[in-house]
Amino acid sequence: MTALTIAGRTVHDPLKVIGKYARKHSRTLKEYDFEPSGDPYTLTLDDVRSTRIIASRISEVEAAEIVRLATQAGRLWAAVPAEAELRDADPAKHGGLYDAMESLYASLQFRGVQHAKVSKVLHRKRRGAFPVLDATLMAVYRNAAAKQAARYPDRGYRRMYWAAIREDVIANEGGLEQLQSDIGRISDVDLPMHKLSNVRLLDIIAWSLANPNGSR
Repeated sequence: MTALTIAGRTVHDPLKVIGKYARKHSRTLKEYDFEPSGDPYTLTLDDVRSTRIIASRISEVEAAEIVRLATQAGRLWAAVPAEAELRDADPAKHGGLYDAMESLYASLQFRGVQHAKVSKVLHRKRRGAFPVLDATLMAVYRNAAAKQAARYPDRGYRRMYWAAIREDVIANEGGLEQLQSDIGRISDVDLPMHKLSNVRLLDIIAWSLANPNGSR
């Protein structure tokens, strides 16, 4: 098994980490990751409610407002194709996928609904593009995100989490490809784990290492 490097930390047996997560959080995988995401350009209340299984804690009032804002966003959804991949969102390229993702992301934010909630909603609709940015992942990538912000000073951010995770997706591409292939060897997990995006696989591994006994 090829080791992966996540936020500067080497993970020697990522398959073991994925297997443990699948056994412990099978309901999350079934109801969030493998539940059909529906029309990629329309956000419904059921889409938003499904994120509660991954601890989004989105209230009914917040869910209704997110759907209202998503409907208003209109063309912003079209600018981020359903098959979009984070690896193609180059922060150095202005006017490209990175900016389109940023605009869609910002359009769903309001008081009380920020990174964790918005990212969990958008990951459900764009699984290869938007990472899940909860407090655990942001803590794991805090330093790497600061380094990426220094690399792209014209962006004006103190930390760039997407850029940091994107770097790991690209750097671990070969290892992730092997992981996708090896996942079928997890004989006691009856889930199509090989269908998870590279972004989600990295998320699961990073989150599991930082929060091994947590629920999600």
